[in-house]
Amino acid sequence: MNTQVTLPSNVPAQADACWHAQLLLQFRRGAAGTRIAHSRHEGPLYVQRPFYPEGRDLAHVYLLHPPGGLVSGDRLQVELDVDEDAQVLCTTPGAGRLYRARRDRRLQEQINTLRVAANATLEWFPQETLVFPGAHAVLDTRVELAAGARFIGWDLAVLGLPANAQRFDSGQLRQSLRIDVAGRPALIERLALDPLSPLHAAACGLQRHMASGVFVCGPFNAGQLDEATFDSLRSVHAQAPARCGITRLGSFVIGRYLGNCAQEARRCFVAFWQLLRPLLLHRTASLPAIWST
Repeated sequence: MNTQVTLPSNVPAQADACWHAQLLLQFRRGAAGTRIAHSRHEGPLYVQRPFYPEGRDLAHVYLLHPPGGLVSGDRLQVELDVDEDAQVLCTTPGAGRLYRARRDRRLQEQINTLRVAANATLEWFPQETLVFPGAHAVLDTRVELAAGARFIGWDLAVLGLPANAQRFDSGQLRQSLRIDVAGRPALIERLALDPLSPLHAAACGLQRHMASGVFVCGPFNAGQLDEATFDSLRSVHAQAPARCGITRLGSFVIGRYLGNCAQEARRCFVAFWQLLRPLLLHRTASLPAIWST
């Protein structure tokens, strides 16, 4: 269940109090495995040293944002470069938060740019983003895959505060996800919401649900996926109490969730990952330790 959330006392109160934070990481594989070859950060956004629960070739990295959320005027920029043959799994220790905007309604922005070189892999698993009523937010993720690169990731947002019975009845959200392969678009997702948007209730939209997400895995080579695999994937969403589906788009497998519980969405997406990771990356799924804390 979603826990109750309130605004922390340390959120900046002045109109000009805002954080612009940037993190740039470059991963390179050498004789000792995958390492951070270059790191630069500005503001309250950084990483601890990588962990290697699956061996030295695959680095587990946790993105840390101590303020825990964004207020008006805040901007987070994350840039990851995964060099050829490197392998990286990146996640966050907790949910992100987009708090109610101040009267000036300056945007709260998070921009992620993820570049993956040939024969490299990136697994991108940020925990959900809670979009508070009254937020004015932009969430943008762009994934650039070279030929031969592999990617598994998800993007999950909760509108309003379901545990507090607070709907997203004011503010606006612009959310986008784009994946390019060898310079050509493979997936483009865009969501534009405000309180009057018909998408809140539409059958082709959110159907009055408050949590939605997309799971992406690929690209797969021809013949890597068979009908038995899709039968297993379909059994995951058949057991889910909310709307959780799976389909194929070109060389990618796309999962979707629509419901009211971020934890339920993660359970569906983790189940998809556990089934598909061995096929795409030739590794069994190993949950990051931070998810158990």
